Amino acid sequence: MIELLQKQKIILEHIEGMSNRAIARELHISKDTVNKYIKEYHNQKSELLQTNPEMDPSELIQAIVEKPKYNSDGRRPTKVTPEMMEEIEVLLELNRKKRAEGRQKQTLKKLDIHEELLKKGLI
Repeated sequence: MIELLQKQKIILEHIEGMSNRAIARELHISKDTVNKYIKEYHNQKSELLQTNPEMDPSELIQAIVEKPKYNSDGRRPTKVTPEMMEEIEVLLELNRKKRAEGRQKQTLKKLDIHEELLKKGLI
């Protein structure tokens, strides 16, 4: 999760002319995240200038640089069904066999298990 100071640094570095990739590299975050906040900055800037062209630059900066908000409205908890539990147990047993054979790097991580459940339509 990105913090307010990182968002401010992204915008300030962009204003100074630094490329999005360089900003991402410097802050150790994804370039897609940098692109998202730069795009948001330009959209807010144009929107604020259209509504009030004589707006003070400090007000403009204050309006643009605010704490990032995350929308979690569309997320709903998923009920665990017996079919899901059965599939998870099968995948965990497969992991146990791989570990016993010395193939720890080939075991499924929790994200892999989640993707398998999505692929099979259980979630």
